[in-house]
Amino acid sequence: MSAVTSADGTTIGYERGGAGPALVLVDGAMCHRAGGPMRPLAAALHEHFTVYAYDRRGRGDSGDTSPYAVAREIEDLRAVIGAAGGRAYVYGISSGAALALATAAAGPEVTKLALYEPPFIAQTGDYTQRLGELLDAGRRGDAVALFMTTVGVPEQAIAGMRAQPGWAALEAIAPTLAYDNAVLDGGTVPHDVAATVAVPALVLAGGASPPPLRQAASATAAALPTAALRTLDGQTHDVAPRRSRRRSRSSSYIDRRDSLAGVRTVRVTAVLALLATATLVPGTAQATTTPSLLSTVHTAGRVEVDAGTARFSWPGVYFEGRFRGTGIGVVLDDPAADYDVQVDGATVATLVTPAAGTHWVTGLAGGRHTVRLVKRSESPWATSAFGGFVAAPGGAILGKPTPRSRQIEFIGDSYTAGYGNLSASRDCTGDEVNRTTNADLSFGALAAKRLNADYQINAFSGRGMVRNYNGGEPGTSYRTYYDRALLAVDGDVWPKPRNWRPQVVVVGLGINDFSTAINPGEPWTQQGLLDAYRTAYHGFLDKLRARYGPRTVIVVSATYVYNTTALADSAQQVVQERGDDRIRYWYYSNEGLDYLGCHWHPSLHDHQAIADRLTTYLATLPSLVTPPPLIPSPRPLRLPAPPPSIKGKRSWIGDQSTTICP
Repeated sequence: MSAVTSADGTTIGYERGGAGPALVLVDGAMCHRAGGPMRPLAAALHEHFTVYAYDRRGRGDSGDTSPYAVAREIEDLRAVIGAAGGRAYVYGISSGAALALATAAAGPEVTKLALYEPPFIAQTGDYTQRLGELLDAGRRGDAVALFMTTVGVPEQAIAGMRAQPGWAALEAIAPTLAYDNAVLDGGTVPHDVAATVAVPALVLAGGASPPPLRQAASATAAALPTAALRTLDGQTHDVAPRRSRRRSRSSSYIDRRDSLAGVRTVRVTAVLALLATATLVPGTAQATTTPSLLSTVHTAGRVEVDAGTARFSWPGVYFEGRFRGTGIGVVLDDPAADYDVQVDGATVATLVTPAAGTHWVTGLAGGRHTVRLVKRSESPWATSAFGGFVAAPGGAILGKPTPRSRQIEFIGDSYTAGYGNLSASRDCTGDEVNRTTNADLSFGALAAKRLNADYQINAFSGRGMVRNYNGGEPGTSYRTYYDRALLAVDGDVWPKPRNWRPQVVVVGLGINDFSTAINPGEPWTQQGLLDAYRTAYHGFLDKLRARYGPRTVIVVSATYVYNTTALADSAQQVVQERGDDRIRYWYYSNEGLDYLGCHWHPSLHDHQAIADRLTTYLATLPSLVTPPPLIPSPRPLRLPAPPPSIKGKRSWIGDQSTTICP
């Protein structure tokens, strides 16, 4: 064990290992080198970094000079960085992330910053007062129990822990709970502090963490001028640092073709390894001039191009390009929606409501790459703007990828859009719906990619064929918006290019028409609604047939709706009435679906299951038999079941059997 002396004379114990740029790890509450996630994480990172793991004051081998102040802990971390040569990357988890952020704002020693779920969640109740009273009274065990209860550990689990020999070690560091509480300073994001941090930053969140923690990560990333936000699928606040030789099928944190070639790591280890080589920084690197947009970018989405800018509104719109070099910039302006940036088939960044500017992915291996930008969420009230891809200095934008010979159009509502499909809870706020919707992982997108098809996801949540959800916005329906590229612009009409002639159109409309009871004042009787639905459906099919010609197969899709068969019966009747062998009926049942997405919508698992059935069905259609063969696609893993809860409150710390420090 090595040690360094902090500015107030306190001894701070640390250990060093590995080779590469200096990286300092900062623990969260109740954790230190001998009891927490950082020592195994440090070992996994040794091949990428010279890793410094230290004990925060009052823990492990470090001293604890009174009186405490957050400024003293910042001095402690700066002292460790001094031992590392005076400059270092810093990774903090939980309250350690808040301390790392404060330290990055305090001076130039932090050169890159990574934060895992800083718990900036506004405090309610009297936790601060009760914690202080228990510590003043010497009731350390009760103070630890109070903390665990606050973060959601079940009382039964706490009782079991108190009976274990390791409880005494927790009581020994109980006073540091007040230190963590002071670092968090009430639990709100320190916007003024974050705004002063100019170094590249990476904010991480667990895909299975409770929504408040994921929201806090998103808010922290938004407050930092140069931050990228990334979600680790399936991870909780108790993030796993382990390495595996088997690459996770559901995660693409690092690609074998990048500058860490041959490294096949998963979870946080791989993401942190990117700190050594790649950063996403809005508006920093200087761009080279890009050629005209459509000569370098392939898209099948509904876009309107004007003066080198593509404007669009529908979810799932994607842009694909090719480039040579070590970095790629994405020119984008969309304060309302989220995007994934994919390089060589792997998602390297998620842009959350990106401000106008060029958003950079740098530090890639030299050579040729593919890039794909895809709109994850819905924003029908806004217009998105994409200005193309630009190469980093020394690189070049190459000719656009070849369009696929198969084309599929998906028409529908929130099910088709992937509404809240990445959520870990059925209860979602509007912001949580936006953050957890991923149209690129909707059943339509998954099926199209497996069939090697270009596609459109023309989906609008809450809209029906004639009646919207719960009778909302009467006088409008999905058909009001179908012809548009810009949903918020009345009278807009998408100028359909001659090369968009899908072999298959899948229509899934009717859930909103029939899933809620008719309210007083609505202009429907039950039979009148059924009749209006079928009449409107026939008119819509006439529009599609006139638009795409007689060879396109139109699939009238229906699914299970609670307590009614009106959708399935009406859709099937429409197909029977058409007498057209290229208008087909397809039904997918609720068998095997868990509806764990926001507001009982299909989850990621469900979208995968529906895509399995849809891919099999579409592959048999005459219009898709001749084009290229299927392309296998990795199956996203189902998000794990929530950890034990008490009174509906999810624990921050995941599996309490592994560690108790969040």
